[in-house]
Amino acid sequence: MKIGLRIEVSSVRGIRRGVPQLMEMLKAIGAGATFLFALGPDRSGWFAGRMLSTRIDGRWRPFGAIRRYGIGALLAGPLLPAEDLFEAYAGLMRAVRDEGFEVGVLAHDHVAWRRRASRADAEWTRDEMEHARQRFEVVFGEPPRVGGAAGWQVNRYSLRLTQRLGLDYASDTRGQGPFIPVWQAEIVACPQLPVTLPTLEELNADMPVDAAVARLAQLTVRPPATGHVYAASADLEGISLSRPFEQVLQKWLGQGYEVGSLKRYAEELPAGDLPRHEIAREELVPRFGKLAVQGREFLA
Repeated sequence: MKIGLRIEVSSVRGIRRGVPQLMEMLKAIGAGATFLFALGPDRSGWFAGRMLSTRIDGRWRPFGAIRRYGIGALLAGPLLPAEDLFEAYAGLMRAVRDEGFEVGVLAHDHVAWRRRASRADAEWTRDEMEHARQRFEVVFGEPPRVGGAAGWQVNRYSLRLTQRLGLDYASDTRGQGPFIPVWQAEIVACPQLPVTLPTLEELNADMPVDAAVARLAQLTVRPPATGHVYAASADLEGISLSRPFEQVLQKWLGQGYEVGSLKRYAEELPAGDLPRHEIAREELVPRFGKLAVQGREFLA
């Protein structure tokens, strides 16, 4: 039984504080993970309005959101300089790889991707993904083998590029299990490893955090044949939600799961026999807007 752990790193706060704490936590319990890096400017503050309207324990709590995300993240971009993660933190990114964790690409400018990707044209999509790939190669000396779309935002061109850029697999969607993606009858030969579990942040929008921990453990009591994928954030599970996240990890280990990288998760999948599913777009409360999700099985 496996749980693939996908960790997004998209802010200065996340890479400076969250990443070291997550590495220490994971090594202490013998777990692995895949760290997906944004490789451009930290413009997190452009989402300040959304962050401030985040529900916590079923209520709108703007000051709680400030404690959760940090004032720096809320101001980064509009009022504070947008520090470039590639230029300032390449050494820390390499340290993650050198500690034995899988590394991959989240985006170049993660805020621009979240805002534009779902309706972007081929040129903009290619430029953003190529820029991220080139920067990844500079940092790690080799091209990325795994990627995950920021905000679960995709389009026809980004899915094609997962194949053309040589990714072994991607985690761009939410869903029920691994599949070969299909976009309007076009089959993309890059397996999707969708996130199958709600996040602590999503659950905590409607229940206290202790209840959210219990709920995640309840959802994994009966494992599906292909296991699960969980999406963590260096800003949340690495800092403000680190203690409840560690509790979740311990519960999963107690249930007999191996928590590891997406590579480890994918190793035992029947790569040549995965089902084909269409990509759909759906709202997922309390997330904003529509996300890419695993749709109906193609030609089923």
